Amino acid sequence: MANNKQQMTIGYLSPTNPFTDRKGWSGTYFSTRQAIEDVGFKIEWVPSEETGTFFKIEHRVLKMVHCLIYGRGIFDNSTMSSKLPVRYANKQNLDKYDLIFVPG
Repeated sequence: MANNKQQMTIGYLSPTNPFTDRKGWSGTYFSTRQAIEDVGFKIEWVPSEETGTFFKIEHRVLKMVHCLIYGRGIFDNSTMSSKLPVRYANKQNLDKYDLIFVPG
């Protein structure tokens, strides 16, 4: 990367802040972000979850719908659950990033 004149900007899409939260997900987000920066890329955090009341209500409603349809399945690993953070991330300006990195 030292020979490149322009530094690539990577949008790091994660639910926790990979710059400050060293213990979230056993430090995986923090360590991954640190490794990407050590290679020479510029990282910017893109939050993937909204903290507002509407998001929390929507999450609970979808969780109940999931339980009614699938029974005792794990909601956090379902397709319905994965669409919530993506929909929130799409509201943000992602065009300024050269690459979007989604760990996990």
